[in-house]
Amino acid sequence: MISDGTGRPFSWYIFYKIFHSNYLILILSQNQNLLYLSKSHKSAYMDDKFELVKKYNIDVDVYIDRDGTTPVGKLSDRNLTKEFLRLYFMGHIAKVWKVWLTDIYMAQTTDGKEIFLPETNISSEDIEKIMNDKRGGKRPGAGSKRKTGYSTTTIRIPACIKKNIQCYIDMYSHYYKDDELPYYTDEEQRLSSIRDMMSVLKYEEHLIYERRRRAAEEEENKRQLKLFGDENQ
Repeated sequence: MISDGTGRPFSWYIFYKIFHSNYLILILSQNQNLLYLSKSHKSAYMDDKFELVKKYNIDVDVYIDRDGTTPVGKLSDRNLTKEFLRLYFMGHIAKVWKVWLTDIYMAQTTDGKEIFLPETNISSEDIEKIMNDKRGGKRPGAGSKRKTGYSTTTIRIPACIKKNIQCYIDMYSHYYKDDELPYYTDEEQRLSSIRDMMSVLKYEEHLIYERRRRAAEEEENKRQLKLFGDENQ
């Protein structure tokens, strides 16, 4: 058993071997006995591109290691596998991380399964086919289920308000649904979203009333001018 000196075992074992100025890295998962072989940063990797993820709104945070809590970037085009995309479009991806000191990307599904994300050359046509087939065929009951009980649609929103929208959907579902639904967002996130929303709503309410006040003043001025004109005729 390999540990960090405190008696706690590493989640991942990393072994290095120098070969022709490149590192050969073996990653052994303690939990699932999976073995992966990867080259280091010195290898001829594909450049990180974000054309496809932006085009199809594939917004995935990447963490350092499975237990990471702070995103360090976004998933790029080169690690989009067909298996990952099918799971992502059905809402079954819980987390994506990069194994420390390597270029190995892993993903975890909502049911706890881990999948390896190798480099790919996926095309727009591949992604569109997956999007069209993402509901799992025409079998009765196939495809992803509605978490809120409402029918859904797809719209593009600014990335900066994504968390607020997710929180609002959670709060909306609990407000209008009688049955007990689980929360899919964190309580602190919802409180933060409420504060942001209140600021925006109060500001917009002020603008609406100000526009209406000015419109009423203009109408009154027109009426007064018309009356003044009629009296002088």
